Amino acid sequence: MCHEEGGANWSTPLVWIIPLLQLLCHETMSGSNSTLKIEIDDPALQSIEFVLVDEAQNKWFKNNGENFLIHIRPGHHQAQHSAPAATNQNFSSERVTRKNRDVMQLLSKHTSSSTDVNKAPEATPDRNPTVLDLFLKSLQEKNGCQVLCKKVFKLGEKEIMASMSEVQGKFKVHLATNHAEPLILHWALAKKAGEWKAPPPGVPPAGSTLLELACESSFSDAELDGLHYQVLEIELDADSYKGMPFVLRSNQTWIKNNTSDFYLDFSRRAAKTSEQKDSSDAGKGTAKALLETIADLEGEAQKSFMHRFNIASDLVEQAKDVGQLGLAGLLVWMRFMATRQLIWNKNYNVKPREISQAQDRFTDNLESLYRTYPQYREMLRMILAAVGRGGQGDVGQRIRDEILVIQRNNNCMGGMMEEWHQKLHNNTSPDDVVICQALMDYMNSDLDIKVYWDTLNKNGITKERLASYDHPIHSEPNLTRDQKEGLLRDLTNYMRSLKAVHSGADLESAIGTCTGYTSEELLKFVLEHIEDKSVESLVEGLLEARAALRPLLLGSTDRLKDLIFLDIALDSTVRTAVERSYENLNNASPEKLMYFIGLVVENVALSTDDNEDLLYCLKGWNHALEMSNKSDNQWALYAKAFLDRTRLALATKGEEYHNILQPSAEYLGSLLGIEKWTLDIFTEEIIRSGSAASLSLLLNRLDPVLRNVANLGSWQIISPVEVAGYVVAVDQLLTVQDQSYDKPTVLVVKGVKGEEEIPDGVVAVLTPDMPDVLSHVSVRARNSKVLFATCFDPNIFSELQQNEGKVLSLKPGSVDINYREIAENELLVSSSPDTADGQSAPSLSLVKKQFVGKYAISADEFSDEKVGAKSRNIAYLNGKVPSWVSVPTSVALPFGTFETVLSDTTNKVKELKEKMQGSGMPWPGDEGEQRWEQAWMAIKKVWASKWNERAYFSTRKVKLDHANLCMSVLVQEVVSADYAFVIHTTNPSSGESSEIYAEVVKGLGETLVGAFPGRAMSFVCKKDNLDSPRVLGYPSKPIGLFIKKSVIFRSDSNGEDLEGYAGAGLYDSVPMDKEEEVILDYTNDPLITDCSFRNSILSNIARAGHAIEELYGSPQDIEGVVKDGKIYVVQTRPQM
Repeated sequence: MCHEEGGANWSTPLVWIIPLLQLLCHETMSGSNSTLKIEIDDPALQSIEFVLVDEAQNKWFKNNGENFLIHIRPGHHQAQHSAPAATNQNFSSERVTRKNRDVMQLLSKHTSSSTDVNKAPEATPDRNPTVLDLFLKSLQEKNGCQVLCKKVFKLGEKEIMASMSEVQGKFKVHLATNHAEPLILHWALAKKAGEWKAPPPGVPPAGSTLLELACESSFSDAELDGLHYQVLEIELDADSYKGMPFVLRSNQTWIKNNTSDFYLDFSRRAAKTSEQKDSSDAGKGTAKALLETIADLEGEAQKSFMHRFNIASDLVEQAKDVGQLGLAGLLVWMRFMATRQLIWNKNYNVKPREISQAQDRFTDNLESLYRTYPQYREMLRMILAAVGRGGQGDVGQRIRDEILVIQRNNNCMGGMMEEWHQKLHNNTSPDDVVICQALMDYMNSDLDIKVYWDTLNKNGITKERLASYDHPIHSEPNLTRDQKEGLLRDLTNYMRSLKAVHSGADLESAIGTCTGYTSEELLKFVLEHIEDKSVESLVEGLLEARAALRPLLLGSTDRLKDLIFLDIALDSTVRTAVERSYENLNNASPEKLMYFIGLVVENVALSTDDNEDLLYCLKGWNHALEMSNKSDNQWALYAKAFLDRTRLALATKGEEYHNILQPSAEYLGSLLGIEKWTLDIFTEEIIRSGSAASLSLLLNRLDPVLRNVANLGSWQIISPVEVAGYVVAVDQLLTVQDQSYDKPTVLVVKGVKGEEEIPDGVVAVLTPDMPDVLSHVSVRARNSKVLFATCFDPNIFSELQQNEGKVLSLKPGSVDINYREIAENELLVSSSPDTADGQSAPSLSLVKKQFVGKYAISADEFSDEKVGAKSRNIAYLNGKVPSWVSVPTSVALPFGTFETVLSDTTNKVKELKEKMQGSGMPWPGDEGEQRWEQAWMAIKKVWASKWNERAYFSTRKVKLDHANLCMSVLVQEVVSADYAFVIHTTNPSSGESSEIYAEVVKGLGETLVGAFPGRAMSFVCKKDNLDSPRVLGYPSKPIGLFIKKSVIFRSDSNGEDLEGYAGAGLYDSVPMDKEEEVILDYTNDPLITDCSFRNSILSNIARAGHAIEELYGSPQDIEGVVKDGKIYVVQTRPQM
């Protein structure tokens, strides 16, 4: 307690919850000593009076029968007070000055550790093996046993390890401990959670005492490498039991696992032994055994939060052993709890202090994983956010103690306040935060009871829920105006205690816990501006605080858990602040929207593992803002590319969450009887609870603004064909590519990757996805005269989906599609002549090629009988293109080689080696036999692609005889490209023959023609003005492919580039070496940032295309690369 000035008056400020900026406490420990530092910022307080209590032994300490008393010296407050925020060089009263740090300092990258969600984790730090580790190792080496499950429990500073092993077909439980005093094991077996069942006769070790519901067995002393330990072995039939509960006795002292029994879970053994036997799809893609264990223990867990958190603590190691899916299972369970899908308390009274201890134990275990396994930090953050911070006794106990003080001080000992007190006394829960807020709102509204119920109902608490508590709340508050002021003050303070336990992400309580450990002035600024209507400076301050906190989160600080909760709270406050700003941003300028988007991208990146792509998005937004401020006329086009890339990053993260979390939610939910509608939206709600949802909304607001400024319209027309057909809405083009529609069909498709085949009978494909205009699927759409377009307006796309089953007529313009509903009898008139009379397209004939007697040929031997058009065209270019255009050296494996090799045991490698070396190409075998094996595998993959699914559907569609399809292989040196390009010498979107259209990507061209997400840079160039290319769109592809000096083996069949049929991309081209995937930073790419360099490169690409078109005398589809500014053409074919 504190004395106010004058000495006669006492104040009961509940000092532990006075707002952070009025009273700050710092506790430090050194050995067996501890100190508590209290900072008081209230000049009215003259002294502090206190007593001490040892809660473990329930002992109170006084100063010779009196309270301890400390007098505060006059002027002490002023001397100790920190400098005002306005004088700090990084602050003003209105704004935080962001540090000019490199964005990449925020990088978090653990890709190599997290690619396999089922992979057991590898810990970062090493430690010396304990005697228990040595015991387990010796057990495995001597007996050849397989350890099926293992659990290590803390016994103060010592440990006990319980394990189950299979030794020569028998199951044995071994318990080993380094505890010094003699121990008795008090144990049983369990067929279900919470059960104690005495073991059957013959199972207990010799010398055991069999009791009614348990058994007692003594440990034996042992020694290993000079280290003492105690051990006990039990042989049993593990298939009959779920697990083994036990406690220990040393002399007359009982030892438990905190407040719970120890428990060795046999289901972990069952998971390992039955994994191969279980072919059921139920639980596929989950930590199935863990989820089933959780379901088995839920009956025990629903007794109270203490039970739930203690059970969760015991399962942390099992979850960790499984890997990411194990932690996903814990997250799903905790989210079910946090969202009230599970029972919180059932016929069990528990002290708040015990809940707090159990919660703290669980979060301590999660903190330990956070330190050790950085690849799981994002998942662990989400679990911690769902659980809350806990408080090791004192904070939880204050909930129980302070409500009595509040009732007594404000004369409200009966009615609703007493009913709430009884609930708090026996089982406090997150509902109490809402009840407290409802009471405060009720008093602030001048005791309007409707306001009380509004607050409760908005937060999901109904009269029925209040009445369902073990200690129900039936009454409404019935307070007087005389009670209002004091009760409001005390409940405001009490709310901090409730939030300290139940709202781990609550900002003020999180800051209070971390005082003295991080930037106090910055956090003070945040708290002072937390309710500002204009949130810009607040969000800046929050992000600066998160960035300053980041190095501590990556280190090994003592108070890591508290700092994680502070970071979670700062993240949550950014989200709510941005949501609060929506109305103010309705009429904001594009620059303001871009600035806010950059802030939210940074916030999402700070909460994300593997955030490299997001950080490059952030750099892109910053650069777009600079371009706009400089009135660069390309700013909107550039910003649109980064808007698309940011959307793609969010979609990728959403898909990742869905793949990891949704199967666990559905399986555990089915075991626990959770309602289906809750499970269906589980992952969606996880995403909506973070800043990604705010970011998506801001992107949706900016998109039409950018499209308007850049004159982009609502559509990109990839293949302009006027059509009519029945609307069918599907999720992915890939899932229907094997279908054949018997009526003209307009497919409205959510996802198109770029490598699919368009199904027979489809006349239009409309999608919000963004395949490149020159991707394989785009080329095949134009060849098949199918309308193919990307829709950028979600409202238009939604309207098209709602037209399913109707007949629409679609007429593409340059940047839009006009569509209208028509009657079925109009469809025949609107349909093309090919389909109006019911006639299908004529089939194509292939002449089977014969083996010419050579297994490898050089470019000067290429002919129609030996190789496909791809090889012949590249050979034709040699010596005919301008000198500044290079053509890679080529050799080939001619038609028939594959079929002949299958039936010939003779090794013909020598011929290929001679042809490659004779053409000046490196022979892979010169680098070792392994290199030739890599090349040979690549050749076989090209041959095998004759039977890929995509090619099969395409050839079937045109009735091409697959048996006559022959595959030659074009062998070329790979140019380690800076950029790759595809040219169509007639603009495919408009059909304009005077205009070249081209697309460019960074790295190899597979990201352009294959199924890689995002858009390439695109440009057009008039053939009569090749010095002036015009950029249509900047790149949004996040990935670039790069490769060292190597060889590529390209498919070259007799079924490609036939008249009226383009087989582009149906078959595979395979490099000998695997390409490296690199996440791209366009802000340091001269093609994007240097106008002169860009103009030079794009002009040269256009010139090369024009020269090749003139050489052939017809429109060409050309692929090539740029290396050190030089143009290389790797293939050309007639443009379809």
